[in-house]
Parts: sequence; structure tokens; C-alpha cells
Amino acid sequence: MTLNGRASIRLAVFSDTHGHRKAMRDAVLNQGPFDLLCHLGDGVADGRAVAEEFGLPLQAVTGNEDFWEDFPERQTLVVKPWSFLLLHGHQTEINPFQPKEVWEHHLHQLAQTAGRAGARVLLFGHTHRAMLTELDSVVLCNPGEQHPGSTQPPTFAVLIVSPQTLEIRIMIRDGSETWRLQDSALFSAPD
Repeated sequence: MTLNGRASIRLAVFSDTHGHRKAMRDAVLNQGPFDLLCHLGDGVADGRAVAEEFGLPLQAVTGNEDFWEDFPERQTLVVKPWSFLLLHGHQTEINPFQPKEVWEHHLHQLAQTAGRAGARVLLFGHTHRAMLTELDSVVLCNPGEQHPGSTQPPTFAVLIVSPQTLEIRIMIRDGSETWRLQDSALFSAPD
């Protein structure tokens, strides 16, 4: 994907929707416009349906619960000068209930996986926990989940990609069904 002379492009990144599209639709409708929708697994059919509904290109990977879906388990997306590795995360033993030391060990493993793939940014799901951090010179972003049965409100990530910077915003839908900023960071382009 190229910027084609544009100052920036906007990506909507979702994961772990598990058959629930309502919050995704609301996010795309009320936080857009977007140039691309990414789904990081466990509900990749939801990503396909919402992307088609809004006429958006889709980049997606399968999760451990995406049976019979025809998407890869990992994928690289390049928006120069940025390179993103997309994967669900079930390829490791990471889960949100692990002790801090074990959790951090798995995050370092994920960062190393992205680094070996030549990616500056890793987009992953699986844990149902939104997070944004930088480890071992790799930006790690998990958009969280969209599952209405969860005790956590829906979250997703907005990526604003330009030749000079990458801005990532984790958005959360509060009790009044309004999206608000939960976390954000701005990264300078790789050399």
C-alpha cells in the first residue's frame, strides 16, 4: 500500500470480535474515514463483512478460532517507510492471566518475531487486552476486543501512517456508547 502523494492514511485495526460486528460498524462509521481495515483474527469473517459493507480494503489473519477461513496466519503490510507484521498471537503461549514476568517474556518473543520479519510494528490480538508499547525497537499494538459479553468495553486501534510518523490511538467505547481515547503514542519513521 502506498501513500500516492497523500499526507497520511488511516487504518482501523480490530481483533477478537468473535462474531459480533455492531461495535466494529459503529467504530468505522463514527471514527472514520478509513483507508484500510485490518482484522487480527478470532472473528476474521466479521472483518470481511464490515470491510465489504463500507467498501474498504481488508488485511486479515486467522486466529485460533477462525475455522475454515481462507486467510494466512501471518501477513506483512508495508506502507513505506513502515512495515507491519500482522498475526493473531496464538502462535505463542501469551495470555492476559499470566504473571507479569511471563507476560513480558512473551511480549519480547513477539517483538523478536517482528524484528526477524523486518517489521517495525507488530499488530496482534488473542489476549483481548488492548495495549501499546515499544520493546526491542518494535512497536507492539493489540487493539483489544469487541466482544459484547466481555467485562471490558469494546476497543480498537486507529493508525495514522505518514512518511515521517506513525500515530497509534487505542479507542475505547464508554458506557454512553461514545468512543474516547484510551492510549496513544507517536513514533518517528525508521531510518
